[in-house]
Amino acid sequence: ILGIHENDNARGGIPFKESGWKCFSGRETRSAWWESRLIMLLFSFFPGALLLVFLLGLSEAQGTEYGVCILWVTSFFLMVLCIQLYFIPHDVRRLHDRNMSGWLILVGWLLGWLPIVGWAYSVFMFINLGCLDGTVGDNCYGKDPKGRKSLSNEIGFSKSESVEIRLKKLKELVDKEVITKEEYDTQRKRILADL
Repeated sequence: ILGIHENDNARGGIPFKESGWKCFSGRETRSAWWESRLIMLLFSFFPGALLLVFLLGLSEAQGTEYGVCILWVTSFFLMVLCIQLYFIPHDVRRLHDRNMSGWLILVGWLLGWLPIVGWAYSVFMFINLGCLDGTVGDNCYGKDPKGRKSLSNEIGFSKSESVEIRLKKLKELVDKEVITKEEYDTQRKRILADL
């Protein structure tokens, strides 16, 4: 629920009634993803600290620390599990924004047990979720939460059109100064890569 704002599609949110920790569909921007992380960090730090203070006070009153340690570790594990369950839908929507399958989260949990591979995969996921921008324009998971249109949508490119027709339309856009020479070069490379 946190990190998603009603009628705030410019920030990457989806309507409040459809959002939250139960909604796996749609897309979420980087800023909304980071906001959910920061808010949950605050919500997990204070209860964890209070739990530790409470259990340490309990251990001093009873004169035993072993049982309290087990209780604290168990309580902390349950709290971390709840936090992870909150993060899964946010991560899935963020992967959708990057035009990737949400099932990659499950792959991360499975690979997390392997020392080097799990660490490398965690770095890969952190870069994709927290550092890279989402797909420009609509993708198969929904509309762009930032409201951007891809250049191919604006031009009206279709996969059924031949490469020559797409290059001709692109050249016309450069001649009319609708797009820059750099955008032309980038789109030209993408079109030729489809061959």
